[in-house]
Amino acid sequence: MSVVEQICTRVAILDNGVVAEEGKVSDVFSAPKSSAARALVYPDGYEQTVTAAEGEGVIRVVFNGANATKTPLIAQMAMEKNIAASILSASTKSIGDKAYGNMLLGITGGREQVEKALSYLRAIPDIFAEEVKP
Repeated sequence: MSVVEQICTRVAILDNGVVAEEGKVSDVFSAPKSSAARALVYPDGYEQTVTAAEGEGVIRVVFNGANATKTPLIAQMAMEKNIAASILSASTKSIGDKAYGNMLLGITGGREQVEKALSYLRAIPDIFAEEVKP
């Protein structure tokens, strides 16, 4: 994968000889949509290995570029929106000249807090946020 990240700008993920997903390397590797791409990018089952507390929602946050990686997003969210979040897992890597990161957050406080967190994170440029475990 590191060779693909370094020399390619576009990628196609094949699953049993059929294109499961294609697009810019940065898009596919930072937020894989197909099960084949997720298995390639997260071979250890990224979401499956994370244990959330009872009643805790899990959100995946994908960020890229210098602005997103230098901003204390989780601290700001906690202070501005009063949303308690625990970092369950996080990783970063460079693709081309940009830094990309993935974080799994545990959100406590029920459905309303998860929706508030998603809304807050999605309003930030260059941030992709989705719920992975209700």
